[in-house]
Amino acid sequence: MEYMKFRDKSLTIGERIDDLLGRLTVDEKINMLSSVQCEVPRLGVGKWTIGCEAARGFVSKDPNEVSTVFPQPIGMASTFDKELMRKIGEIAGDETRHYYKQDPTGRLMLWGPTVDMERNPLWGRTEEAYGEDPCLAGEMSKEYTIGLAGAAHSEEPADKDIRDCRTDESGVLLKTLPTLKHFCANNNEKDRMCGNSDVTVKLLHEYYYRAFKPALTEGGAHAVMAAYNKIGGVPGDMNPDMQHVLKDEWKMDLAVSDGGAFSQNYLEHGYTNSHAESLALCIKNGTDTMTDDGRMVAAAARDALNKGLISENDINKAVGNVLLGRFRLGEFDDRHKYSDTDTLPDSEYARTINRQAAYEQICLLKNNGILPLTSEKLSVSGEKRKILIAGPIADENYRDWYTGVASYAISVRKAFEMHFDKEALSFDNGYDYVAVKSKANGKYMSVSDDGKINFSADKITERELFELHKWDKSVYNFKSLFNGKYVTENGTYSASSETPYEWFIKEWFKPHEYGEYVYFESWHDDSVYVNENGELAVKPTCRPSENRLFTIETVSRGTERLHALAHKSDIVIYCAGNHPMQVARECYDRETLALPSHQHEQIMSLPSEKLVLMLISSYPYAIVSESKHASAVIYSSHCGAEMGNAVYSTIFGENNPAARCPITWYRSEHELPDIKEYDIITSRSTYMYYDGEPLYPFGFGLSYSSFEYSDLTVNALDDCIKISVNVKNTSDTDGDEVVQIYFSADTAPERISKLCGFERVTIKAGETAKLSLEIPKERLEAYSTVNGRMEIFSGKYTFMAGASSKDIRCTADVMISGAEASFRKCGETFYCKNNDSIFRGSLGFSNAKNDWYVKFGDWGGNVSFESCQFDGADHMIVYASAPCSTARIEIICNGSCIGSAEIPPSASWDDFHEIKIPLEKAPDNTVEFNLQGMSAVYSFMAMKDE
Repeated sequence: MEYMKFRDKSLTIGERIDDLLGRLTVDEKINMLSSVQCEVPRLGVGKWTIGCEAARGFVSKDPNEVSTVFPQPIGMASTFDKELMRKIGEIAGDETRHYYKQDPTGRLMLWGPTVDMERNPLWGRTEEAYGEDPCLAGEMSKEYTIGLAGAAHSEEPADKDIRDCRTDESGVLLKTLPTLKHFCANNNEKDRMCGNSDVTVKLLHEYYYRAFKPALTEGGAHAVMAAYNKIGGVPGDMNPDMQHVLKDEWKMDLAVSDGGAFSQNYLEHGYTNSHAESLALCIKNGTDTMTDDGRMVAAAARDALNKGLISENDINKAVGNVLLGRFRLGEFDDRHKYSDTDTLPDSEYARTINRQAAYEQICLLKNNGILPLTSEKLSVSGEKRKILIAGPIADENYRDWYTGVASYAISVRKAFEMHFDKEALSFDNGYDYVAVKSKANGKYMSVSDDGKINFSADKITERELFELHKWDKSVYNFKSLFNGKYVTENGTYSASSETPYEWFIKEWFKPHEYGEYVYFESWHDDSVYVNENGELAVKPTCRPSENRLFTIETVSRGTERLHALAHKSDIVIYCAGNHPMQVARECYDRETLALPSHQHEQIMSLPSEKLVLMLISSYPYAIVSESKHASAVIYSSHCGAEMGNAVYSTIFGENNPAARCPITWYRSEHELPDIKEYDIITSRSTYMYYDGEPLYPFGFGLSYSSFEYSDLTVNALDDCIKISVNVKNTSDTDGDEVVQIYFSADTAPERISKLCGFERVTIKAGETAKLSLEIPKERLEAYSTVNGRMEIFSGKYTFMAGASSKDIRCTADVMISGAEASFRKCGETFYCKNNDSIFRGSLGFSNAKNDWYVKFGDWGGNVSFESCQFDGADHMIVYASAPCSTARIEIICNGSCIGSAEIPPSASWDDFHEIKIPLEKAPDNTVEFNLQGMSAVYSFMAMKDE
């Protein structure tokens, strides 16, 4: 066999990559620019697929590929347990390797975890990420990725570029290659393919980028997936900070576009004139792989190469970055440490860790003493009391889209039935039982033995009865009581679906009232009607004729059944929440924080003194009245196979809850800004800036134990802040406490508190734990709009230890040395993107400059710059444009105009003119540009004539 250097693991990875690139033809390299990389048989290089979901463990849709299904990431974040996250990552990585051995054409380059900042809980994908705080999301994803990759960045050879290492050196070979999603400011589904996240550069660095950094610089992540949305006017996969910040500063290896995002730059965003232009901008700004149709990507690359938009070196760079990952995964080594080992999925160890995760993510939100239930509370004079298990989630264990296949799934009802006799339990899911009647033929919808739907029945029997599922006012499901199947569409309708679980939910009926009748639209917005054969079918949208009109007759009301059962029971456990495949998920945001109306009605009808509200959900709800009404409120995410056991064990005190809210629970959606408002400062969003009274604040969670804090000490060292605090368990119950460390700086524009560290610690009853934490100093960084970078500023910092963001127990101050205050001076260029405030303006992006500017519409607006010391300045040079007609710029200082000039018409937004503006006096402190008319400003410099 011919000796090929790229297969020689005694050589460095860089040497091997160069050898392989040298052997590949241009066309073969072009075929490696998409996420499905073509094989090269003549070199023995196999096909390679980039991407395998890993939000909550290894994800496969193949029912034969069983894996450990961990809690939803929002649930994992609730644990605040970093050690647990690493263990979960290790198991997920091992199970991924197992399935890779069965199909070695990819899978090891994982898509996940998702670390988007969840600044708005209406986001449809809230369950996929780690909450609203960058420290929490960063630390939890860091640990998860270390487990997934099998090594942290700190284990790599020090002071050595990874390409100068061999794959057999410590910390170089990877178990898997995690890819963080979705860089960045990706927190809405509405218009996600064509929308723009309007955010300041300051917040990009302080908030949105910050969550990604720990996993990329300290953890096990080596790649990011770019977001669909534009960021300040530039598509996510063309964001220059992908190259400048993530790759150049943070030393990230690889970037990929989201599925279909590359083509959408031209088709949806309309950002470029061709796919070729898009590809050139993506590659030159750091995106290496286009997750799109391979033939289209290859055609775009050839077009770009022929037009001189890219060079072969550009292609080599992008393909080489992907090959770096493939080499680090051991693909081109005959033997390595992962090739000779195999861990079977769904092991007893994995189940044990999964059970721990499910238990630890349970969050107790309210308890008036009803919990934990005890044998004394469940018996009167030796007679056992009855428990009602109720609600739409009580007998379900739902999967979301990014969920693998579990070998078992325990619902709340099932868990209770494993511990109680049937006589002690009653159950009702609370759904209304209904019959559907056609106006056209007067017949009822009926289910045949083979599941087919036909409007043929004159009376109501079990075949004509359906559970009516209302997850919100806009979507119904009908589930047959005859065969237990959901009614679903495939040209005509049948009761044949086990559960709604496809990318398109064909079980959807979208209702519209029409006088005394209702008509439906299908999942695809077609008209639902009764055809000439009496079948329920769909056709293109048409007016509501008789064969489209129906009446829904309620035969049994769920609320009435629950009311009757509750009065025969001594404890009522009502399981409320969401269906993770419906209403809100990828592609769909929520419109309200309220529970579905029928759940609210049922909760409020149940006896308060008996009621335990068990909320099982992908996201927070505004349960103001429900929380007040219930005697206890518990929250769980859809936490996988062990959900029922976790709920049971918490209610009965076998699990002492200690989880915390990773996201603010608001009292109403009216407390939130528009879903597309990304400026959390001006919109007063997240716990850091929200000035209202939340229902449950960030970091909140109750326990069956109680704790006291004392003796907080803070010492500033060269590279970290060393903190110690004593925490005493003052109860007679062993328990976990999540100790949270917040800080504020007197150098900040406003004294807000931010999380900078946390630790989950187990403390036995009556004992005191002395907790020590080392907080890396970089967590205190803030963005300098003067210098255009993150800095630690000298000044007094206050550190706070507490049980939540609103429950601070101890504080301590310390002086920290860092950067001194900087000022804008004469003769220096300052970029307008680094402003301190904008009114009626937003960021725009210039491809010519490959940078951001500030733009204003017809009404003009203002942009301000603080910390100015322009001593002696007598004029200012401003680079500005007016893309419609002549505009005007005024220089405002201390409320007065000290200079102005016209901006002549420009050929485009970024056709900037050099404008010289004489000044009546030297501006100082805060300088404001007042723009009149459609205009843009890129940079400025204060000058003084010699």
